[in-house]
Amino acid sequence: MHILAIGASRNIGYLATRTLLAENHTVTYLLRKPEVFDKDLELQKYIKNGQAKVIKGDATVKEDIRKAFTETSTNGNTLDAVLFSVGGSPSFTLTKGFVLNPPNLCSSSLFNVLACYPTNTPDAPQPKLIIISSNGLTDAGHAALPILIKPLFSSSALKSAHADKLVMERAVFHASNLTWPQKDPANIATFLGASWKDELKEPGYLKEVVIVRPSLLVNGNDSPPRGAYRTSTEELKGAYTISRKEVAHFVVEGVLKHWDQWRGKFVNITGK
Repeated sequence: MHILAIGASRNIGYLATRTLLAENHTVTYLLRKPEVFDKDLELQKYIKNGQAKVIKGDATVKEDIRKAFTETSTNGNTLDAVLFSVGGSPSFTLTKGFVLNPPNLCSSSLFNVLACYPTNTPDAPQPKLIIISSNGLTDAGHAALPILIKPLFSSSALKSAHADKLVMERAVFHASNLTWPQKDPANIATFLGASWKDELKEPGYLKEVVIVRPSLLVNGNDSPPRGAYRTSTEELKGAYTISRKEVAHFVVEGVLKHWDQWRGKFVNITGK
């Protein structure tokens, strides 16, 4: 497979693509700062033999996303999958508390991906799109959170990041022509523009998509075995934490290798 990785300089995207490279797949990274891999000896090995490629670009810039799709789908290349794992870390200020900069990092980046996403044709099937989101974003998801986790999800530390990802998911529902289960996020026009629907193709054009919704992410679990975590398209009870390595494992061993099982679904994942 040939995978375009957006937001994979670290964490889940990085871990998943490292495994994919080790399995002899090809990965093209879209990076704002390509030098992030300069001292990564393992990645440099793949870059030097041509198995890993780096495109300099910013996912919040639509032309950079368009360039990434063009460069991964021309000169006889076939793009099989896109792994979207863009995420930001809120910073703290005395005047505003915890804020994400920009506040629409995930939603604007994915919106650009959706706006430029290839449609299905006989000569070029639509690439699979795997999106890393979060659980507890929707009303139903938040209601299912363990009582000890709810205050954290409602805190300023996560509120801005989750508001961004909720808008991101709303755009996916539109592109996939799925019924959004609640009112539109109040900030959607601020984040994506008042005419955001008009900038996308007709609803339903996005057919090859899976959204992965991890519980609270932590580090750890170097070699997660199959069955070391729980997954469900329903809300999970007792969904406290899951390691980034476990999510990366599920992306590779679960989603990509069993696409028909997960295609078109929104998958909650948490530790045992």
